[in-house]
Amino acid sequence: MTPSNSGNPTYRASCMRDQSWYIRLVTYALIVGDTEPIETVGTKGAKEMYVSLGIPLRNLVECMHCLKEVALDLLSLDDALEVSPYFDCIIRGLAP
Repeated sequence: MTPSNSGNPTYRASCMRDQSWYIRLVTYALIVGDTEPIETVGTKGAKEMYVSLGIPLRNLVECMHCLKEVALDLLSLDDALEVSPYFDCIIRGLAP
């Protein structure tokens, strides 16, 4: 969660929902061994949606960095090295 949504229960719930959605996208990309699920479903249009909702992209990118860090800490080094590029794809796709 970021300062822009921490005081609002609705925004907080949306943020948590979106985080789980991006974790699922990383999982799908990992299974197919390609960033295509992230690029076609995860970031295509998402950036514009967040902007239209007034969600600062820098906050969203920071959230994705934190999500990546926590997720990678749960994995072995080899698994983290395999998963990391998929998070990077999301981060690049949502960057302002």
